[in-house]
Amino acid sequence: MPEIPLRIAYVSQIRWPSEIPAGPFNANYVTSMARAGAEVHLIVRSSLHPRAKQYSDPLDVLQKEYGHTPPPGLRIHVIPTAGWRPASDPYLFFVRAGNLLKKLQREQGVNAVMSRDTRALPHLVRWRKAGLVAVHDTHNFYMDLSARDDTGRETRWKEYSRFENKCLPKLDGLIPLLDVQAQWYQKYLTGTGTGTGPCLLASADNPGVAGPCLLASADNPGVAIRAIHPGLNATTPPNPERFGRRTIGYVGTLTGIKGSMDVLEAFRDLQMNDVRLLLIGGRGTQETDAMRARIESLGMTDVAEVTGWLPVPELLKHLRTVSVALLPLTDTFYNRYLTAPSKLFDYLSQAVPVIASDLPAVRELAGDAALYVKPGDRADLTAAMSRLLEDRERYDQLADAAYRQAKTLHWDRRGEGTVAFLSELLARARRSSS
Repeated sequence: MPEIPLRIAYVSQIRWPSEIPAGPFNANYVTSMARAGAEVHLIVRSSLHPRAKQYSDPLDVLQKEYGHTPPPGLRIHVIPTAGWRPASDPYLFFVRAGNLLKKLQREQGVNAVMSRDTRALPHLVRWRKAGLVAVHDTHNFYMDLSARDDTGRETRWKEYSRFENKCLPKLDGLIPLLDVQAQWYQKYLTGTGTGTGPCLLASADNPGVAGPCLLASADNPGVAIRAIHPGLNATTPPNPERFGRRTIGYVGTLTGIKGSMDVLEAFRDLQMNDVRLLLIGGRGTQETDAMRARIESLGMTDVAEVTGWLPVPELLKHLRTVSVALLPLTDTFYNRYLTAPSKLFDYLSQAVPVIASDLPAVRELAGDAALYVKPGDRADLTAAMSRLLEDRERYDQLADAAYRQAKTLHWDRRGEGTVAFLSELLARARRSSS
């Protein structure tokens, strides 16, 4: 059979642009798939952020907010959501996305659909019945809530658990972010395939990440599982001047669950008068105002700065002023097995020495490029900061390791791996229907 051109629709209810990490993730992912040779249609919601008003073309958002020159073959479709009630917003979005998808399937030849949203799972099943290869790009795990130690935080998780258990076996494929995450899905979905084994996720000359998957057969295709790491877009060699800048950096949400309060308290305990703290991020003014108030209450306004949310190019510019970057995570099921923090890739891309919580998911991505500390141990975090600020040899070792690790984690690898995976699934679907 002749090879079928791959035309992918990636459906995400994340707003365009967005202040949360899912925004740059979507931008990076669809760009990497388009660079890998697929035709890609990103379907997203309109943004309520004031910054969105300055953009008339969604491709301008890709370039100015996320730092990507739009590649050939990438189209972005923004579904207006002004006036929608919050409770009905996700449902209406997926209904309208489905209507657009029918048009793209009919007029543009779209033959595969992906979504990272758990609420999209019933729609993915429906779209698969309409003849599309359907794949869930999973960023979580809800199949067995009894395995989790953080189930009290989200009342919607029972609904998500029903969606995963009912819908995942009916899809063509599942793409977890991590091997340790994929192993949880394997445990519950092995009955839908023919067994487990290692899979190369990209081409022979660019092998990408080896991870577990379900190998399906023609008579029992099931759902194929392939873990593909996310990544970064560019690497920067270590800068020997960083060590002398005496700046501790943190990127991300400014809430306790992400460890930012641990950062603040641990930095206060550092008691080095020549060191400053740079906090980059925050979801809206409520988070940034609360953090600034906390900084003021601790008497740290002269040494600690909060930037608020920044577009990716500005974020990376600020990171170039940082000596040491922090990734403190609490010890939860999510952080042990499911997290792939965007901040880690930002740090590695700049070859910044990283201090990170010692958790399986973090070790899978960071390797030997981090100085690991016990999760939730503020004294351990303070001691690690002190060590890196005083031990130039260890500092340089970690900077070199960060640069090496960064070169193994690139968005193009995920794009190429995804295109290869979807092409296999498309060929399998074609064989099954013939």
